[in-house]
Amino acid sequence: TILVNDKRVNLKEDVTLNYKTKSVSIELSSKSLKNRDDITYKYYLEGYEEEWHINSYKDNVINYKLLPAGDYTFRVKAVCRGIESEVIDYNFKIAKPFWESWWFYGLIALLVILLTWLIYRRVLRNQLKETLLKNELMATKLTAIKSQMNPHFIFNSLNSIQDLVLKQD
Repeated sequence: TILVNDKRVNLKEDVTLNYKTKSVSIELSSKSLKNRDDITYKYYLEGYEEEWHINSYKDNVINYKLLPAGDYTFRVKAVCRGIESEVIDYNFKIAKPFWESWWFYGLIALLVILLTWLIYRRVLRNQLKETLLKNELMATKLTAIKSQMNPHFIFNSLNSIQDLVLKQD
């Protein structure tokens, strides 16, 4: 019997578990009432452990808590008086969380590029506005200087003409 987060899972098919999987419990059983004290279980979880572990017949529940994402094969065999049974395999996979997938990294890169582009456009637009305001200010100053020069120029011209008239030149 295999329990994932305290829910039974079908033993006959390979299963892909969610990255939120907190625990995988495997309950072992043998069809022997007479030799129960002589039966031990050898097991290991390929992809997580490197060596076989041995449990007694009574200690038949194996718990794995917080397994990282990856592919796993649980291998188990029963041993009774030195005779080993065939190895039974159960394959399962724990999926990576979405934030560890290639498309998520691509999306983040795209968002960073988009944000950089938007900031660049905003800075460029602000600089353009500032340049236009400076140009408008310069044009206004030029108009003010011209308006001050025109009466002075006309006054000087009239004085020159009056002087020439008085001299009769």
